[in-house]
Amino acid sequence: MKRVEVVNIRDFPFRNNGEERLIVDLLSGVQYNIVGEHNNVRHTDYVCASPQDAAEKRRTASNNFNDWSARPILIRIIVNEQERWFAASTHNAAHAPNMGHLRTPAQAGHTGHFCLWVREAQTGSTSASYIRDMRAAVETAATLGQRWLDENINNPTEEVEEEMTQEKFNAMYAEMVRQMGELPPRGLSPTEFDAAIALGLTDGTRPQEPLTLERGAIIAKRAVQSAVRQIRDEILQGAQDRIGSSNEHSV
Repeated sequence: MKRVEVVNIRDFPFRNNGEERLIVDLLSGVQYNIVGEHNNVRHTDYVCASPQDAAEKRRTASNNFNDWSARPILIRIIVNEQERWFAASTHNAAHAPNMGHLRTPAQAGHTGHFCLWVREAQTGSTSASYIRDMRAAVETAATLGQRWLDENINNPTEEVEEEMTQEKFNAMYAEMVRQMGELPPRGLSPTEFDAAIALGLTDGTRPQEPLTLERGAIIAKRAVQSAVRQIRDEILQGAQDRIGSSNEHSV
């Protein structure tokens, strides 16, 4: 399970090797890739990796790159072949296109660079509100970032299918039979059901319970016996009626 890491600027494992890193803007869900230069006592400067990435980043900035408002973000960094996610903050104000350590390449899709902060990052700016907001956004990213990871990477709501064993199946089937047996009659043919009870084919309890072969055989046997008795009784009654009629005529 992936966890958001919140680290100080000196422990931030950003390497200046030209590798693309994925950014997730946590206020919009927009994702884009960056290439940057890291200073382990100040902050990380970066540019978008391509015009397509710049277009995605613009979506988080009302289609402009003049907004210094702090935004909580996640940045994915591969460290020793392990994927790690860090809470950070950034803004959408592209500035200083020709800094000595980071010149905006033509393929960036914009002019100027952006800043990425983690805990205890610093800046040459004297704006107290900017520093406060960028640091606060890092803490916000820790909370929002974990939620994003849980929903998009960890997938906690995805149910893991349990192995179906014979024991589990038997228990499930027994529970289904029990519940069905407690259901009331459906009332499809109440007179016929009452007649079946009167004939002794069933006692009338648990009318919706599934019929097993054993119970079916017993009910069939009872039905045949009932039919035989009925036929026998009709034959005997007919014979008695004929005998009685013959005696009347002979008198």
